[in-house]
Amino acid sequence: MLIERSARQVRLTRFGEEAAAGVRAILRSVDELGDMARASRGRLFGRFRIGMIPTIAPYLLPAVIRNLAEMHPEVEMQVREAVTSKLIQELTEARLDAAILALPASEPSLTEVPLFTENSVGATARGRGSARA
Repeated sequence: MLIERSARQVRLTRFGEEAAAGVRAILRSVDELGDMARASRGRLFGRFRIGMIPTIAPYLLPAVIRNLAEMHPEVEMQVREAVTSKLIQELTEARLDAAILALPASEPSLTEVPLFTENSVGATARGRGSARA
């Protein structure tokens, strides 16, 4: 049985949830197969789902979208902004194709590629550079 009905709700049974997850995986595979077939013609097509952490998205995202649109106009880019732990979860569940997040991700099923190193600087007003207890 896939669903259970009561007077106020309809919900999936345990088997229904498992079946729905399997169907989603099959549909993702079919989409990916279609994307691979189109890409084999030498041009990139299809959907590219990317996630970014909120601290970097406002700075990096406009350039990424602009460059991708210029290089591959037939790629549909879908952007998701979330914290690193959520992006890792969505990557491992194949709901994202790539993510820009804070390292280390520490997820063995993912490949980490550092993009850049950021220097941090502290500043205070003149004459207030030391703290007193």
